[in-house]
Amino acid sequence: MAASRPSPRTGSRSQTMAKTLYYQALTGKTLYAIDTGLLREGVSAAQQAAGVKTIAETHVADGLWMSKAGVLYITSPTNDSITRLVGDRVEPVLTDKRLRWPDTFSEGPDGRIYVTASHIQDTSWFKPGAPASLPTALFAFDPAR
Repeated sequence: MAASRPSPRTGSRSQTMAKTLYYQALTGKTLYAIDTGLLREGVSAAQQAAGVKTIAETHVADGLWMSKAGVLYITSPTNDSITRLVGDRVEPVLTDKRLRWPDTFSEGPDGRIYVTASHIQDTSWFKPGAPASLPTALFAFDPAR
């Protein structure tokens, strides 16, 4: 598998100056990582491919977030939930039926994690006759310490 730049259909997360890029396909269930040093000019595709590591089997995910505390959070649109990576597995952080298709993360200066609920599965793309636009929501939670 050659490393490539994340596309809109790929969940990915790499912080400025981070040494690792975590990524997975939107509909995939495998989380990968690559050292960001392998993504620079002059590194061959073969070297990049050799540097890709399988990290964990996960679930369908649309957003990844590496917190300031070093915890990787993963959205789970099919379960209205957020999970986090613990070693080589994921564990639930929160589940809420109002968290319809959790999508994009951010982190506040106080360390709270924010996540949008985009309601994609409620749109006319999936439900003929649904309104042209739907309200979205913003959730916040305190990460486990």
